Amino acid sequence: MKTVTSDLDKPFLVDLNPVYKEGRLLIYATISSMHLGYRWGEYHTNFTLLYENRVYDNLYNKGSPLPGCNQLFFDIPVATPFSAGDVITVTLFNLKQKRAYKDVQSCVSVPDPDPLPLAVCSYISDYNTIPELRSWIAFQHVVNVSKIMFFQATPIPGFTEAFDHLIREGYVEVVDYTWPRLQNGMKMQDNNQQSQVNACFYRLKYRASAVVLCDVDEYVHSEKYPFDLPEVVRYTRRTHPEYDLVTVVVRVMHNV
Repeated sequence: MKTVTSDLDKPFLVDLNPVYKEGRLLIYATISSMHLGYRWGEYHTNFTLLYENRVYDNLYNKGSPLPGCNQLFFDIPVATPFSAGDVITVTLFNLKQKRAYKDVQSCVSVPDPDPLPLAVCSYISDYNTIPELRSWIAFQHVVNVSKIMFFQATPIPGFTEAFDHLIREGYVEVVDYTWPRLQNGMKMQDNNQQSQVNACFYRLKYRASAVVLCDVDEYVHSEKYPFDLPEVVRYTRRTHPEYDLVTVVVRVMHNV
């Protein structure tokens, strides 16, 4: 993706996730502009996508609730089935600012027939320490999280040495999120995090039954099922099948 946008003064196409499902290509595109600061004119959904000489409209027609991010969705019927790893080429058009992300290639995925019970995703940088990350990862083990996906915004000294075994095992997955930034005074920990939330969700949408999106200073705990967060998901679906999203109340603890 970093080869698609070379102009630092333009929004980045940070993720393109095509999924083949039941005769359709479901394409999720995530665009980030937070490295530019708050540019409200960029927060729109007026995009189209060109694939195989046909143009498709973006079906996510609500403006992003997260400043600095455009989340787009395209639903394309296809006659030929795709396998995981097949490569497609698309061009994405921003109709408002008259821009194009041309000839973007991306690997197709297919829904996992046996999805993970629960994955958790977080944005990290050198703002975070190895002890902090080690403690947070250990907690995810304790509460029975199936996978951790980190979007790493900067190199972190000692990160690979500390967690190489977990990365090789597949329990921790690291996405390179070291995008260039303009010097606009914004903290690295705030920069591009809005797009990370969307990119992570759509990367895991067909790989996991549920996804927790939180920071590494946030620990999701259940008093009813203290060592089994996937059971919390199952319980919530049984008791509140009308909901597909749950917001957890944050309790801030201070030492006194």
